[in-house]
Amino acid sequence: MATSTGKTRRHSAGIAVGPILSLLQQCLFYVRLRLLRHEKCFMVALMKESERPLGADEWCVLKHLESHSNEFMSAADIGRHADRKSRFLEDPCWAYPALRGLWELGLVETDAGDGYRVKSQVANLSEGSKRHIAPHLRAILEQSHRKIDLSGFV
Repeated sequence: MATSTGKTRRHSAGIAVGPILSLLQQCLFYVRLRLLRHEKCFMVALMKESERPLGADEWCVLKHLESHSNEFMSAADIGRHADRKSRFLEDPCWAYPALRGLWELGLVETDAGDGYRVKSQVANLSEGSKRHIAPHLRAILEQSHRKIDLSGFV
C-alpha cells in the first residue's frame, strides 16, 4: 500500500514508488508504440492490392494524365512531360512501373498501342457499378431535408 510522505511516494515496505512508476510508464509507452507499428505493418500486409496508397511516381503520372484526360499518351511522352526534364534524361523509362501500377489499380486504360489515359468516371458509372456509402452516412443523408439521389450507391 502506497503512502505519501513528503514529496516521494513510498510503498509500505519503504521502497520509493516514483522512479518505479515512471520506469513502468516508459516501458508501457514503448510497448504500445511497438504494438502500433506491428499492427500498422500487419494491416498494410492485409490490404488488398486495389486499396494500397499511390506512390509518388504514380501520383505524378496520374496528375499529368488527368490534365490530358481525353487523349491517349504514350509512355515515353508521359515520362518526358510528367516530371522534370533531368529525370527523363537520367532514366527515360521511369514512368513504366508507375503506369503499370495505375493500370493494375484500374485507374488508367490503354489503347491498342502504347497509349494510356485516365479511365473516365462516366464509363464506370454507366456500366452499372455502384459505389459504397457508409450506413450511418446514408441515414444522415436520408434524414436531411435535401433531395439527394442515392440510387448510385450501395
